[in-house]
Amino acid sequence: MASRGPGGNRRGEDEGGGGVRDGRETGVCALCGRDFGAPEALTAHHLLPREHGGGPEHVARLCSACHRQVHATWSNAELAAGLATVRALRAAPELAPFLAFVRRQPPGRRIAVRTRKSR
Repeated sequence: MASRGPGGNRRGEDEGGGGVRDGRETGVCALCGRDFGAPEALTAHHLLPREHGGGPEHVARLCSACHRQVHATWSNAELAAGLATVRALRAAPELAPFLAFVRRQPPGRRIAVRTRKSR
């Protein structure tokens, strides 16, 4: 289980998107909380897609598995409409089974993602 910071959040999380603590990037996925050891191991996910007005302030650091699962589950329009924060993504029932599974996996394991049948 990830340790909790002063605000009760998991390591590396913040309200804006996670993967940042005290102004420094961490190697912790903002979505699943797994620690990859180095920020370079994470990908940049635009919480508010660039095509919908997102900029550098709308970026969260996600592991590859979480990033792929988010985009396999929702379109950019759906993400912009109501899933533009890490908190909203974590609370989404569509992602709950995946997050429960991936949190139990070691960071080095390649995780397959499931796609929706239709968008």
